[in-house]
Amino acid sequence: MQIVDLTHMIDEKMPIFPGTEPPKIIQKNTINKDGFAEKILTISTHTGTHIDAPAHMIDGGNSLSDFPIEKFIGRGVVIPLESNDLINFQPLQ
Repeated sequence: MQIVDLTHMIDEKMPIFPGTEPPKIIQKNTINKDGFAEKILTISTHTGTHIDAPAHMIDGGNSLSDFPIEKFIGRGVVIPLESNDLINFQPLQ
């Protein structure tokens, strides 16, 4: 079985859900000034690859930690596309 990693690198231009504020990455400490490098990361849960838990939309719903990890592993299909293929994309009706 081939494993496909769907995660994104965290940066300020990564995909977000429409209406969600994009990530902010601020250099807080530097090696020259503070002796160590550190950044502040502000990110919403609708950023990059994510799973919506019932608790995200239902008061009292389950959180992702309430499910066994096996629920998030399964078979899939990889469909290779070029960026210009999306210009003529028509969703299924």
